[in-house]
Amino acid sequence: MQKYVIKDEADLATIEQAVQEISKARNKRANGELAAPPSTANHPKSVSKGPATAGAKPVGKAAAPSSSVPLIAALSAVLVIMLTVIGFSIAGNLGGNGKVPDVLGQQLDKARSGLKNLGFTVKIAYDAQSSKPEGSVIAIAPSPGTKTKPHAAVTLTIAGKDPNSESPSVPGPAPAPVPVKGIGPGPGPGPGPGPGPVAVSGPNPTPTPGPRLPNVAMPPLPGISAKVKVPDLKGLTEEKGKLHLTEVGLRPVIAKGTDEAQPNGVILGSEPVSGTQVEKDAQVTIKVNTITKPETPKEAPKREPTLVVLKDYVGSSGRAVTDELTRMGLYVDFVHVANSQYSPGTVIATDPPAGSRVPFGSTVTLKLSL
Repeated sequence: MQKYVIKDEADLATIEQAVQEISKARNKRANGELAAPPSTANHPKSVSKGPATAGAKPVGKAAAPSSSVPLIAALSAVLVIMLTVIGFSIAGNLGGNGKVPDVLGQQLDKARSGLKNLGFTVKIAYDAQSSKPEGSVIAIAPSPGTKTKPHAAVTLTIAGKDPNSESPSVPGPAPAPVPVKGIGPGPGPGPGPGPGPVAVSGPNPTPTPGPRLPNVAMPPLPGISAKVKVPDLKGLTEEKGKLHLTEVGLRPVIAKGTDEAQPNGVILGSEPVSGTQVEKDAQVTIKVNTITKPETPKEAPKREPTLVVLKDYVGSSGRAVTDELTRMGLYVDFVHVANSQYSPGTVIATDPPAGSRVPFGSTVTLKLSL
Protein backbone atom coordinates (compact mmCIF):
# COMPACT_ATOMS: atom_id res chain seq x y z
CA MET A 1 0.00 0.00 0.00
CA GLN A 2 1.43 3.35 -1.03
CA LYS A 3 1.66 5.99 1.73
CA TYR A 4 0.56 9.55 1.08
CA VAL A 5 2.70 12.21 2.83
CA ILE A 6 0.92 15.36 3.90
CA LYS A 7 3.33 18.22 3.22
CA ASP A 8 1.30 21.23 4.26
CA GLU A 9 -2.16 22.57 4.91
CA ALA A 10 -2.90 22.84 1.17
CA ASP A 11 -2.87 19.03 0.88
CA LEU A 12 -5.21 18.78 3.86
CA ALA A 13 -7.61 21.24 2.21
CA THR A 14 -7.62 19.14 -1.00
CA ILE A 15 -8.55 16.01 0.95
CA GLU A 16 -11.30 17.81 2.82
CA GLN A 17 -12.73 19.04 -0.49
CA ALA A 18 -12.77 15.44 -1.84
CA VAL A 19 -14.62 14.23 1.26
CA GLN A 20 -17.19 16.98 0.80
CA GLU A 21 -17.76 15.94 -2.85
CA ILE A 22 -18.26 12.32 -1.83
CA SER A 23 -20.68 13.38 0.91
CA LYS A 24 -22.70 15.44 -1.60
CA ALA A 25 -22.86 12.51 -4.02
CA ARG A 26 -24.06 10.19 -1.26
CA ASN A 27 -26.83 12.64 -0.29
CA LYS A 28 -27.99 12.98 -3.90
CA ARG A 29 -28.09 9.20 -4.37
CA ALA A 30 -30.09 8.84 -1.18
CA ASN A 31 -32.57 11.48 -2.33
CA GLY A 32 -32.85 9.97 -5.80
CA GLU A 33 -31.36 13.03 -7.41
CA LEU A 34 -28.46 11.09 -8.89
CA ALA A 35 -29.30 9.32 -12.23
CA ALA A 36 -29.22 5.52 -12.34
CA PRO A 37 -26.64 3.70 -14.44
CA PRO A 38 -27.53 3.65 -18.21
CA SER A 39 -29.90 0.79 -19.46
CA THR A 40 -28.48 -2.09 -21.48
CA ALA A 41 -31.73 -2.63 -23.50
CA ASN A 42 -30.34 -1.01 -26.56
CA HIS A 43 -27.01 -2.72 -26.35
CA PRO A 44 -26.65 -5.71 -28.71
CA LYS A 45 -24.46 -7.58 -26.30
CA SER A 46 -27.16 -7.53 -23.66
CA VAL A 47 -29.69 -9.45 -25.84
CA SER A 48 -29.93 -13.14 -25.06
CA LYS A 49 -29.51 -15.33 -28.15
CA GLY A 50 -30.74 -18.59 -26.49
CA PRO A 51 -34.30 -19.64 -25.79
CA ALA A 52 -36.13 -18.08 -22.98
CA THR A 53 -36.18 -20.01 -19.80
CA ALA A 54 -38.67 -19.97 -17.07
CA GLY A 55 -38.06 -17.27 -14.59
CA ALA A 56 -35.71 -15.45 -16.89
CA LYS A 57 -35.97 -11.72 -17.06
CA PRO A 58 -37.35 -10.26 -20.25
CA VAL A 59 -34.80 -9.39 -22.89
CA GLY A 60 -34.15 -5.67 -23.35
CA LYS A 61 -34.73 -4.71 -19.70
CA ALA A 62 -31.79 -3.72 -17.56
CA ALA A 63 -31.05 -5.59 -14.42
CA ALA A 64 -31.83 -3.73 -11.21
CA PRO A 65 -28.75 -1.87 -10.02
CA SER A 66 -27.21 -2.96 -6.78
CA SER A 67 -27.32 -0.45 -3.92
CA SER A 68 -24.09 1.66 -3.61
CA VAL A 69 -24.99 3.23 -0.25
CA PRO A 70 -22.97 0.75 1.87
CA LEU A 71 -19.91 1.30 -0.32
CA ILE A 72 -20.14 5.08 0.01
CA ALA A 73 -20.60 4.79 3.77
CA ALA A 74 -17.54 2.59 4.02
CA LEU A 75 -15.46 5.05 1.97
CA SER A 76 -16.66 7.91 4.16
CA ALA A 77 -15.65 6.08 7.31
CA VAL A 78 -12.20 5.38 5.88
CA LEU A 79 -11.78 9.05 4.91
CA VAL A 80 -12.81 10.21 8.38
CA ILE A 81 -10.18 7.94 9.94
CA MET A 82 -7.58 9.21 7.45
CA LEU A 83 -8.46 12.83 8.21
CA THR A 84 -8.15 12.18 11.93
CA VAL A 85 -4.71 10.61 11.49
CA ILE A 86 -3.68 13.36 9.06
CA GLY A 87 -4.86 16.02 11.49
CA PHE A 88 -2.73 14.60 14.29
CA SER A 89 0.17 14.30 11.84
CA ILE A 90 -0.13 17.93 10.73
CA ALA A 91 -0.49 19.08 14.33
CA GLY A 92 2.68 17.18 15.18
CA ASN A 93 4.49 18.71 12.20
CA LEU A 94 3.25 22.20 12.99
CA GLY A 95 4.29 21.99 16.62
CA GLY A 96 7.21 19.58 16.35
CA ASN A 97 7.47 17.64 19.57
CA GLY A 98 6.14 20.67 21.46
CA LYS A 99 9.65 21.97 22.26
CA VAL A 100 11.64 24.86 20.79
CA PRO A 101 14.57 23.38 18.83
CA ASP A 102 18.17 24.52 19.36
CA VAL A 103 19.22 26.54 16.31
CA LEU A 104 21.98 28.56 18.00
CA GLY A 105 24.89 29.27 15.65
CA GLN A 106 22.86 28.58 12.51
CA GLN A 107 22.47 31.15 9.77
CA LEU A 108 19.22 33.10 9.73
CA ASP A 109 17.72 31.52 6.58
CA LYS A 110 18.35 27.98 7.73
CA ALA A 111 17.07 28.56 11.28
CA ARG A 112 13.98 30.44 10.11
CA SER A 113 13.11 27.78 7.52
CA GLY A 114 13.47 24.97 10.09
CA LEU A 115 11.25 26.73 12.63
CA LYS A 116 8.57 27.53 10.06
CA ASN A 117 8.51 23.90 8.90
CA LEU A 118 7.79 22.95 12.51
CA GLY A 119 4.90 25.43 12.60
CA PHE A 120 6.47 28.17 14.70
CA THR A 121 5.97 31.87 14.04
CA VAL A 122 9.42 33.42 13.66
CA LYS A 123 10.30 36.95 14.79
CA ILE A 124 13.72 38.52 14.13
CA ALA A 125 15.81 40.91 16.25
CA TYR A 126 19.34 42.17 15.56
CA ASP A 127 22.38 42.88 17.74
CA ALA A 128 24.84 45.16 15.93
CA GLN A 129 27.32 45.00 18.84
CA SER A 130 27.72 41.22 18.80
CA SER A 131 31.13 39.72 17.99
CA LYS A 132 29.58 36.51 16.64
CA PRO A 133 29.62 35.76 12.87
CA GLU A 134 27.28 38.11 11.05
CA GLY A 135 23.91 36.58 10.23
CA SER A 136 24.16 33.80 12.82
CA VAL A 137 21.65 33.09 15.59
CA ILE A 138 23.05 34.24 18.97
CA ALA A 139 19.92 33.99 21.14
CA ILE A 140 16.49 32.27 21.13
CA ALA A 141 13.38 33.23 23.08
CA PRO A 142 11.83 31.06 24.45
CA SER A 143 15.05 29.17 25.15
CA PRO A 144 15.72 25.84 23.35
CA GLY A 145 13.82 22.91 24.89
CA THR A 146 10.93 25.05 26.15
CA LYS A 147 7.52 23.43 25.60
CA THR A 148 5.17 25.64 23.59
CA LYS A 149 1.76 25.56 21.96
CA PRO A 150 1.36 25.08 18.17
CA HIS A 151 2.09 28.22 16.12
CA ALA A 152 3.89 29.79 19.09
CA ALA A 153 6.13 32.80 18.37
CA VAL A 154 9.90 32.27 18.59
CA THR A 155 12.22 35.31 18.54
CA LEU A 156 15.69 34.84 16.99
CA THR A 157 18.42 37.37 17.80
CA ILE A 158 20.81 37.70 14.86
CA ALA A 159 24.38 39.04 14.98
CA GLY A 160 24.79 42.15 12.82
CA LYS A 161 22.86 45.20 11.73
CA ASP A 162 19.24 45.20 10.67
CA PRO A 163 19.37 45.40 6.86
CA ASN A 164 16.16 47.42 6.88
CA SER A 165 17.29 50.03 9.41
CA GLU A 166 19.38 52.09 6.99
CA SER A 167 17.91 51.42 3.61
CA PRO A 168 19.28 53.75 0.92
CA SER A 169 16.90 56.42 -0.20
CA VAL A 170 15.32 55.94 -3.59
CA PRO A 171 15.60 59.06 -5.72
CA GLY A 172 12.25 60.33 -6.84
CA PRO A 173 11.17 63.06 -9.19
CA ALA A 174 12.74 66.40 -8.39
CA PRO A 175 10.30 68.87 -6.80
CA ALA A 176 9.38 71.98 -8.67
CA PRO A 177 11.81 74.86 -8.09
CA VAL A 178 10.58 77.57 -5.74
CA PRO A 179 11.92 81.11 -5.98
CA VAL A 180 13.61 82.31 -2.80
CA LYS A 181 14.31 85.97 -2.21
CA GLY A 182 17.50 87.15 -0.63
CA ILE A 183 19.83 84.51 -2.09
CA GLY A 184 21.73 85.00 -5.29
CA PRO A 185 21.23 87.80 -7.80
CA GLY A 186 17.88 89.52 -7.73
CA PRO A 187 16.10 92.78 -7.05
CA GLY A 188 15.20 91.72 -3.49
CA PRO A 189 17.25 92.18 -0.33
CA GLY A 190 19.82 89.63 -1.47
CA PRO A 191 23.30 90.82 -2.50
CA GLY A 192 24.28 91.45 -6.06
CA PRO A 193 22.38 92.87 -9.04
CA GLY A 194 20.34 90.63 -11.31
CA PRO A 195 17.09 90.18 -13.19
CA GLY A 196 15.26 88.29 -10.43
CA PRO A 197 15.35 85.72 -7.61
CA VAL A 198 17.17 82.43 -7.97
CA ALA A 199 15.12 79.21 -7.99
CA VAL A 200 16.08 76.59 -5.45
CA SER A 201 14.61 73.12 -5.32
CA GLY A 202 11.87 72.03 -2.96
CA PRO A 203 9.50 74.05 -0.80
CA ASN A 204 9.77 71.65 2.15
CA PRO A 205 11.83 68.64 1.09
CA THR A 206 10.93 65.53 3.04
CA PRO A 207 14.05 63.96 4.60
CA THR A 208 14.69 60.39 3.55
CA PRO A 209 16.62 57.96 5.73
CA GLY A 210 20.17 57.35 4.66
CA PRO A 211 23.73 57.03 5.95
CA ARG A 212 24.72 59.60 8.52
CA LEU A 213 27.19 62.26 7.42
CA PRO A 214 29.89 63.75 9.68
CA ASN A 215 29.32 67.21 11.12
CA VAL A 216 31.03 69.56 8.70
CA ALA A 217 30.97 73.33 9.05
CA MET A 218 29.25 74.78 6.00
CA PRO A 219 31.01 77.69 4.32
CA PRO A 220 29.13 80.99 4.19
CA LEU A 221 27.09 81.69 1.10
CA PRO A 222 28.79 83.86 -1.52
CA GLY A 223 28.30 87.51 -0.73
CA ILE A 224 27.19 86.84 2.85
CA SER A 225 29.99 87.40 5.35
CA ALA A 226 30.25 85.66 8.70
CA LYS A 227 30.85 88.14 11.52
CA VAL A 228 31.95 87.48 15.08
CA LYS A 229 32.01 89.61 18.23
CA VAL A 230 35.32 90.68 19.78
CA PRO A 231 35.42 89.12 23.28
CA ASP A 232 36.22 91.10 26.45
CA LEU A 233 39.89 90.42 27.18
CA LYS A 234 40.61 93.12 29.77
CA GLY A 235 42.44 91.81 32.83
CA LEU A 236 43.40 88.48 31.22
CA THR A 237 46.94 87.33 30.71
CA GLU A 238 48.46 87.51 27.26
CA GLU A 239 48.21 83.73 26.70
CA LYS A 240 44.55 83.52 27.73
CA GLY A 241 43.68 86.51 25.56
CA LYS A 242 45.26 84.94 22.49
CA LEU A 243 43.43 81.67 23.18
CA HIS A 244 40.04 83.45 23.42
CA LEU A 245 40.58 85.19 20.09
CA THR A 246 41.62 82.05 18.21
CA GLU A 247 38.60 80.16 19.57
CA VAL A 248 36.20 82.62 17.89
CA GLY A 249 38.22 82.70 14.66
CA LEU A 250 40.18 85.96 15.10
CA ARG A 251 43.92 86.59 14.72
CA PRO A 252 45.65 88.17 17.79
CA VAL A 253 48.40 90.78 17.44
CA ILE A 254 50.38 91.85 20.53
CA ALA A 255 51.16 95.49 21.37
CA LYS A 256 52.73 97.03 24.47
CA GLY A 257 50.93 99.36 26.83
CA THR A 258 51.75 100.94 30.19
CA ASP A 259 49.55 101.41 33.24
CA GLU A 260 51.31 101.67 36.60
CA ALA A 261 48.04 100.92 38.40
CA GLN A 262 47.60 97.52 36.71
CA PRO A 263 49.67 94.36 37.20
CA ASN A 264 52.46 93.81 34.77
CA GLY A 265 51.59 91.40 31.90
CA VAL A 266 47.76 91.74 31.93
CA ILE A 267 45.72 92.91 28.93
CA LEU A 268 44.68 96.57 29.14
CA GLY A 269 42.28 96.48 26.18
CA SER A 270 41.90 95.61 22.53
CA GLU A 271 41.51 97.29 19.18
CA PRO A 272 38.73 96.99 18.00
CA VAL A 273 37.19 97.18 21.47
CA SER A 274 35.24 94.29 22.97
CA GLY A 275 31.71 93.78 21.61
CA THR A 276 32.57 95.05 18.12
CA GLN A 277 31.29 92.90 15.24
CA VAL A 278 34.17 92.09 12.88
CA GLU A 279 34.72 89.76 9.95
CA LYS A 280 35.86 86.27 10.81
CA ASP A 281 39.65 85.84 10.62
CA ALA A 282 40.07 89.58 11.22
CA GLN A 283 43.09 90.95 13.10
CA VAL A 284 42.60 92.13 16.69
CA THR A 285 45.36 94.03 18.53
CA ILE A 286 45.60 93.37 22.27
CA LYS A 287 47.53 95.78 24.51
CA VAL A 288 49.60 94.06 27.17
CA ASN A 289 50.74 96.06 30.20
CA THR A 290 54.52 96.31 30.06
CA ILE A 291 56.17 98.21 32.91
CA THR A 292 59.93 98.70 32.55
CA LYS A 293 61.76 99.47 35.84
CA PRO A 294 65.11 101.35 35.69
CA GLU A 295 68.06 99.27 36.63
CA THR A 296 69.75 100.15 39.96
CA PRO A 297 73.48 100.83 39.46
CA LYS A 298 75.64 98.34 41.20
CA GLU A 299 77.79 99.64 44.05
CA ALA A 300 81.52 99.35 43.64
CA PRO A 301 83.00 96.84 46.03
CA LYS A 302 84.46 98.47 49.12
CA ARG A 303 88.22 98.33 49.29
CA GLU A 304 90.27 98.63 52.39
CA PRO A 305 92.32 101.90 52.22
CA THR A 306 96.02 101.50 51.49
CA LEU A 307 98.13 103.00 54.28
CA VAL A 308 101.31 104.91 53.50
CA VAL A 309 104.07 105.28 56.14
CA LEU A 310 105.59 108.79 56.21
CA LYS A 311 109.35 108.99 56.43
CA ASP A 312 111.37 111.65 58.16
CA TYR A 313 111.70 114.36 55.51
CA VAL A 314 113.22 117.14 57.79
CA GLY A 315 116.20 118.80 56.08
CA SER A 316 115.20 117.49 52.64
CA SER A 317 114.34 119.68 49.68
CA GLY A 318 110.68 120.59 49.58
CA ARG A 319 110.54 119.91 45.82
CA ALA A 320 112.01 116.42 46.12
CA VAL A 321 109.69 115.46 49.00
CA THR A 322 106.68 116.73 47.03
CA ASP A 323 107.54 114.52 44.04
CA GLU A 324 107.98 111.45 46.22
CA LEU A 325 104.72 111.92 48.12
CA THR A 326 102.82 112.43 44.86
CA ARG A 327 104.15 109.17 43.46
CA MET A 328 102.93 107.44 46.63
CA GLY A 329 99.35 108.65 45.93
CA LEU A 330 99.29 111.45 48.47
CA TYR A 331 98.39 115.07 48.06
CA VAL A 332 100.84 117.76 49.27
CA ASP A 333 100.12 121.12 50.89
CA PHE A 334 102.70 123.80 51.88
CA VAL A 335 103.18 126.09 54.88
CA HIS A 336 106.15 128.54 54.98
CA VAL A 337 107.73 129.20 58.31
CA ALA A 338 110.58 131.69 59.08
CA ASN A 339 113.58 129.69 60.23
CA SER A 340 117.17 130.78 60.14
CA GLN A 341 118.56 127.32 60.79
CA TYR A 342 117.60 125.85 57.35
CA SER A 343 117.96 127.29 53.90
CA PRO A 344 114.81 128.50 52.18
CA GLY A 345 112.62 125.71 50.67
CA THR A 346 113.89 123.10 53.08
CA VAL A 347 111.43 120.85 54.95
CA ILE A 348 111.60 121.62 58.63
CA ALA A 349 108.46 119.50 59.68
CA THR A 350 105.51 117.43 58.30
CA ASP A 351 101.88 117.06 59.34
CA PRO A 352 101.25 114.25 60.12
CA PRO A 353 104.69 113.77 61.57
CA ALA A 354 107.26 111.23 60.41
CA GLY A 355 106.34 107.57 61.10
CA SER A 356 102.56 108.13 60.75
CA ARG A 357 100.38 105.78 58.61
CA VAL A 358 98.15 107.80 56.34
CA PRO A 359 95.50 106.43 53.89
CA PHE A 360 96.16 106.42 50.19
CA GLY A 361 94.92 109.72 48.68
CA SER A 362 95.17 111.76 51.90
CA THR A 363 96.93 115.13 52.19
CA VAL A 364 100.30 115.72 53.85
CA THR A 365 101.32 119.26 54.82
CA LEU A 366 105.00 120.24 54.41
CA LYS A 367 106.41 123.06 56.51
CA LEU A 368 109.12 124.85 54.49
CA SER A 369 111.66 127.42 55.76
CA LEU A 370 111.70 130.95 54.34
